[in-house]
Amino acid sequence: MTHSERSFSSAAESASSKRLLTFSSGGWVLLISAVLTLGAALLVLKPVYDTGFRRAVGDGQHAETYGFDLSNLTIPREQLVASGKPKDGVRAVTASLVETMTVPEVILANKNQYVPFLLSGDPVIGVAFGGEGGETRAYPVRLLNVHEVVNDTVGGKSFAVTWSPLTGSAVVFERPDAKTEFGVSGLLYDSNTILFDRHAEAKEESLWPQLSFRAIAGPAVGKTLTVLPFEMTTWKDWSGRHPDTHVFRGLRTLEKNYNDAQDPYSLYLANDEVQFPVTPGLPREWGKFKKKTPMVVSTSDGVHWSASLAETTTAPATAAAKSNELRIHAFLFGWYAQHPSDTDYSALMR
Repeated sequence: MTHSERSFSSAAESASSKRLLTFSSGGWVLLISAVLTLGAALLVLKPVYDTGFRRAVGDGQHAETYGFDLSNLTIPREQLVASGKPKDGVRAVTASLVETMTVPEVILANKNQYVPFLLSGDPVIGVAFGGEGGETRAYPVRLLNVHEVVNDTVGGKSFAVTWSPLTGSAVVFERPDAKTEFGVSGLLYDSNTILFDRHAEAKEESLWPQLSFRAIAGPAVGKTLTVLPFEMTTWKDWSGRHPDTHVFRGLRTLEKNYNDAQDPYSLYLANDEVQFPVTPGLPREWGKFKKKTPMVVSTSDGVHWSASLAETTTAPATAAAKSNELRIHAFLFGWYAQHPSDTDYSALMR
């Protein structure tokens, strides 16, 4: 083959290769393959991202895949359901990562940020330790929708602020010690978030439904968590009574998640349907009540509870603070499912 023939052949092959990459010659097949490959990669990586780039545990559908020891489960197995997210798919905040802002810093942030950090009517969970002149802290519910659990320490007290969006319930627990921290298991009981106490080995971890206050599986079965006093109120009310308070500001890496205009639970709250099994349901004679009716339950002894309707889910709890009563906010269906017999519901019928 002469030099000119080789040059012609090489040019022809090059032209043929270029034609193969055009849509008319089948290049679209390569593009579609690339898009499908990218989509598959995103599906694989999303659970890893959700868990903070740790290996995802739990397939979102079967409780047995979450790695917890269920051999001594104390609730009916069919009532333990997967939420669709893996273990740690909702990223609880560890105490070492908690950052706070002062009231003046919140005001400044509201002026300078495109999306205000905290408005006067925004609901917050407030805690106070140390009595008069002690330390106070507020946790915006907007941020808790993203985390559900914030482990924190204030005034030497180690605790966990917990929020279950599906049952509209807030509870603050004392942590057994500063080393014990709680995460979000990815499992639900009566649509209520199930926490787990984090340990090096999954077999050492126990499951704690937020509204049960007691472990239902794992080494801690039979033990209960101590509920601490807190208030669920508005930022205006809390900051007005506690001008020196500090506010949980969230994780800097997740600011976009906090600032999303769409409330992730707005559609869920817009109707009265629940997404997961709940047993027992509300009594038939309570037909006038919606399942997601906001209510407040209170107790003086930690054993017997009294239920009343909440005028708003962010009603100040100043009376509770004076009487040392424990008060918990929750949707009616969520509390009743786990406390059908230890709560006096007579006030609801008046």
